[in-house]
Amino acid sequence: MAYRNIEQFDKSPRNIKKEDAKLFLKNTGNTGKWILILFLGGIGLSIITLVLYFLSICPVWCPIAFAFLAVLSYVFMILIEPSVAKLNSYPLAMGYVLMANNALYDSNSDTQRGSLIIFTKDEKYRLDAEKIRSIGERIINHQIEGVDFIHEKMNDFASGKSLFYIDIPKPIEGVKLYCSYVILENKKLPNGRIPESRLIPCLVDEKNRGIAVPYKFFS
Repeated sequence: MAYRNIEQFDKSPRNIKKEDAKLFLKNTGNTGKWILILFLGGIGLSIITLVLYFLSICPVWCPIAFAFLAVLSYVFMILIEPSVAKLNSYPLAMGYVLMANNALYDSNSDTQRGSLIIFTKDEKYRLDAEKIRSIGERIINHQIEGVDFIHEKMNDFASGKSLFYIDIPKPIEGVKLYCSYVILENKKLPNGRIPESRLIPCLVDEKNRGIAVPYKFFS
């Protein structure tokens, strides 16, 4: 599938606005919700226990403990969101989905699930959709020798084990590839599903992990 505006999005400096940064969340969404609950709960409980402390009903460590919980939750909320500055500096790469949760192929689904995506930062090939797609198809069809470790990790992923990335030490067909666990969301995919091409544009962070680019930036 052809993604429009991909060249414009790749230009430097990129202009992802602050309010759009939340679309690039790298967690599943549930993590952020629970941390927000802890943050608000910590604030609420610290206020209540502070009042009770002045009424000599609870010890001083209670409001301090809940206030600390609120601060810790706030720090985690900051850490799980990529900063706008970083998003605007990360290189763009065309990724190929080796494997993903079945719900992500269903346009009637509305979920966030994991996927395994390969991509490269090689300037010659990072936006070469056909090259990346060709290599990806050959990998999943067992047409490339010496990558049994990738299939083993794919089997682990299919069985529910947590994977964050697969180390691919040697170039495949002359391309240095990276394989990363990437969260995808139906409503941020073209037509609400992983396309038949399995191609997903990603930003690549400093640890060579992929961050899927919501389709709105190419539509």
